[in-house]
Amino acid sequence: MSAFDFPSHTWLPHAGERHAYLGDKLADGDPVTVFCGQMAEARTYHVDAPERLWPECDVCREKAVECVDRRAAAERRRLSTLAAYADPAHCRLGCRCD
Repeated sequence: MSAFDFPSHTWLPHAGERHAYLGDKLADGDPVTVFCGQMAEARTYHVDAPERLWPECDVCREKAVECVDRRAAAERRRLSTLAAYADPAHCRLGCRCD
């Protein structure tokens, strides 16, 4: 299992707030349900667009943080269980041979 087994999220402006949805960016105009349950259309906005300064939806922010936390935890697990070169097969499963 890796961090990539847990999809990230994408932010978009909608109804005066920035909302987030699960996964990579969709094509402009594609319908999407954001974390808070609202329906929106995916769209790209320029880095200088004023929408980037809109407040984040509280529910979407909480769910986005959960996505980031799951990805980070998966990456920590992957790194902590990375087999060393020439470890016996049973050691790769997490045993401690001293």
